[in-house]
Amino acid sequence: MKLYVFDLLYLDGKSLIDSSLMERREFLSALIQDGKLEGIEVAKFIVTGSSEKARGMFQEALELGFEGLMIKNPSSKYTPGKGVLNG
Repeated sequence: MKLYVFDLLYLDGKSLIDSSLMERREFLSALIQDGKLEGIEVAKFIVTGSSEKARGMFQEALELGFEGLMIKNPSSKYTPGKGVLNG
């Protein structure tokens, strides 16, 4: 079993909520690369404005057995309670 993570909101006693998503992912990648979180992997991501590339990644996720994608603005800050869409 492997846990795929896509965001980090708190690290070493410090809130990262006011950091951009890209900054939070940098912290997350460094944490996992340091070996502190064995069995956990940073979820694959791309930064693109292309709907074709996004569809391709979505199809790849489905083929791997995942449920779908998380789409976020890379410069966005985290807003608690926001971001869940049901459709």
